[in-house]
Amino acid sequence: LLDPLYNLVLAYCQGASFWNADETHWRVFDENKQRWWMWLISSDQAVVYLLDRTRSASVPSNFFAGSEGILMTDRLASYK
Repeated sequence: LLDPLYNLVLAYCQGASFWNADETHWRVFDENKQRWWMWLISSDQAVVYLLDRTRSASVPSNFFAGSEGILMTDRLASYK
């Protein structure tokens, strides 16, 4: 039920021109607590959480595809 709202927030955040981003590991989803990565990307009026199995550069690359602006991060190589 929330997918349409999430997609609108996602598109709104992608349309901004200045973002903050960070990621952290999160052990979830099974009895072994497999490590996933919680990515947070925020603009001045929207925040998007992306849960992914990897810390790969493909996560921010997919999010920012077609976007132009300034990204403030902790300089993790994945954001380049």
